[in-house]
Amino acid sequence: MPFFLTKMEVAQNILQAEHKWKECLVSYIRYIYQNTWLPSHDEWHSIRVWEFAKALLIDLEKNRISFPYEEIEELIIASFFHDSGMSVTLEPEHGKYSRQICDEFLVKKNKIAPSRKYKILDAIELHDDKSYQKTAFLNQKGILALLCLADDMDAYGRIGIYRFWEINTLRNIPIDNMSLKVINSLDSRMKYFSSIYPFRNNFYNLQYERNKITLDFYKLLEKENKSGNQPGKTSYAMKIIHHFNDLIIKQKIHPEQIFSIVKHKENSKNVINFFNTFNHEFSGFQD
Repeated sequence: MPFFLTKMEVAQNILQAEHKWKECLVSYIRYIYQNTWLPSHDEWHSIRVWEFAKALLIDLEKNRISFPYEEIEELIIASFFHDSGMSVTLEPEHGKYSRQICDEFLVKKNKIAPSRKYKILDAIELHDDKSYQKTAFLNQKGILALLCLADDMDAYGRIGIYRFWEINTLRNIPIDNMSLKVINSLDSRMKYFSSIYPFRNNFYNLQYERNKITLDFYKLLEKENKSGNQPGKTSYAMKIIHHFNDLIIKQKIHPEQIFSIVKHKENSKNVINFFNTFNHEFSGFQD
């Protein structure tokens, strides 16, 4: 349960949790994904979700809502393992596999008491319930609500555009149906964030704008798709999707390398600017 801490204590608790867990967590998730090509949800997704979780903790602390070290420790573990089950299945029910993978890891480490372990495992299994019926409020559900918010935040911005495209493509969602599906998902995610996050501050506004970037893209994609534009013509969103499909799915080139390729083969300055910004977003989480 949240309680009051000083900013220094929160920062120290985050650093302590990272010192104890981050290196082994990154290595383990990288190992889990070694035979799975899913760049949108590999260890870099876990790293980004943890960074967003940290940002949440810091902003909440500024507004006198803080969490004890034990819950910060639980949150870093949940952040890294929440999508590990996608190395087994791409289905929305991957949470139960993520739970099993994390359970095996925690048994090996033997550093978490059973009562705390099940709290972590429950959060991992339930995190992808985008009806948000089990996440309630921050002060009632703790790490589950924080994990859901942090995971949603990684679905915003240019990285979010790419993440939605990749997972829906691999789930065989036709491009004709994809945009409305993503638009509805983004709408429900932002409504949840607005309902659960009590502050309308700069942090909230930033997430709102990041959500809007992704939302506007898929609205444009829907419009272009209906108008029949093709990647070789004047479209913008369809060209970006074409590059994602060609480079990531077909050629298995990692997202961090896309901009260096696109800038030499693309004529549209707007498309090049998109991938330049995408590259800055992606590289911003590199160690």
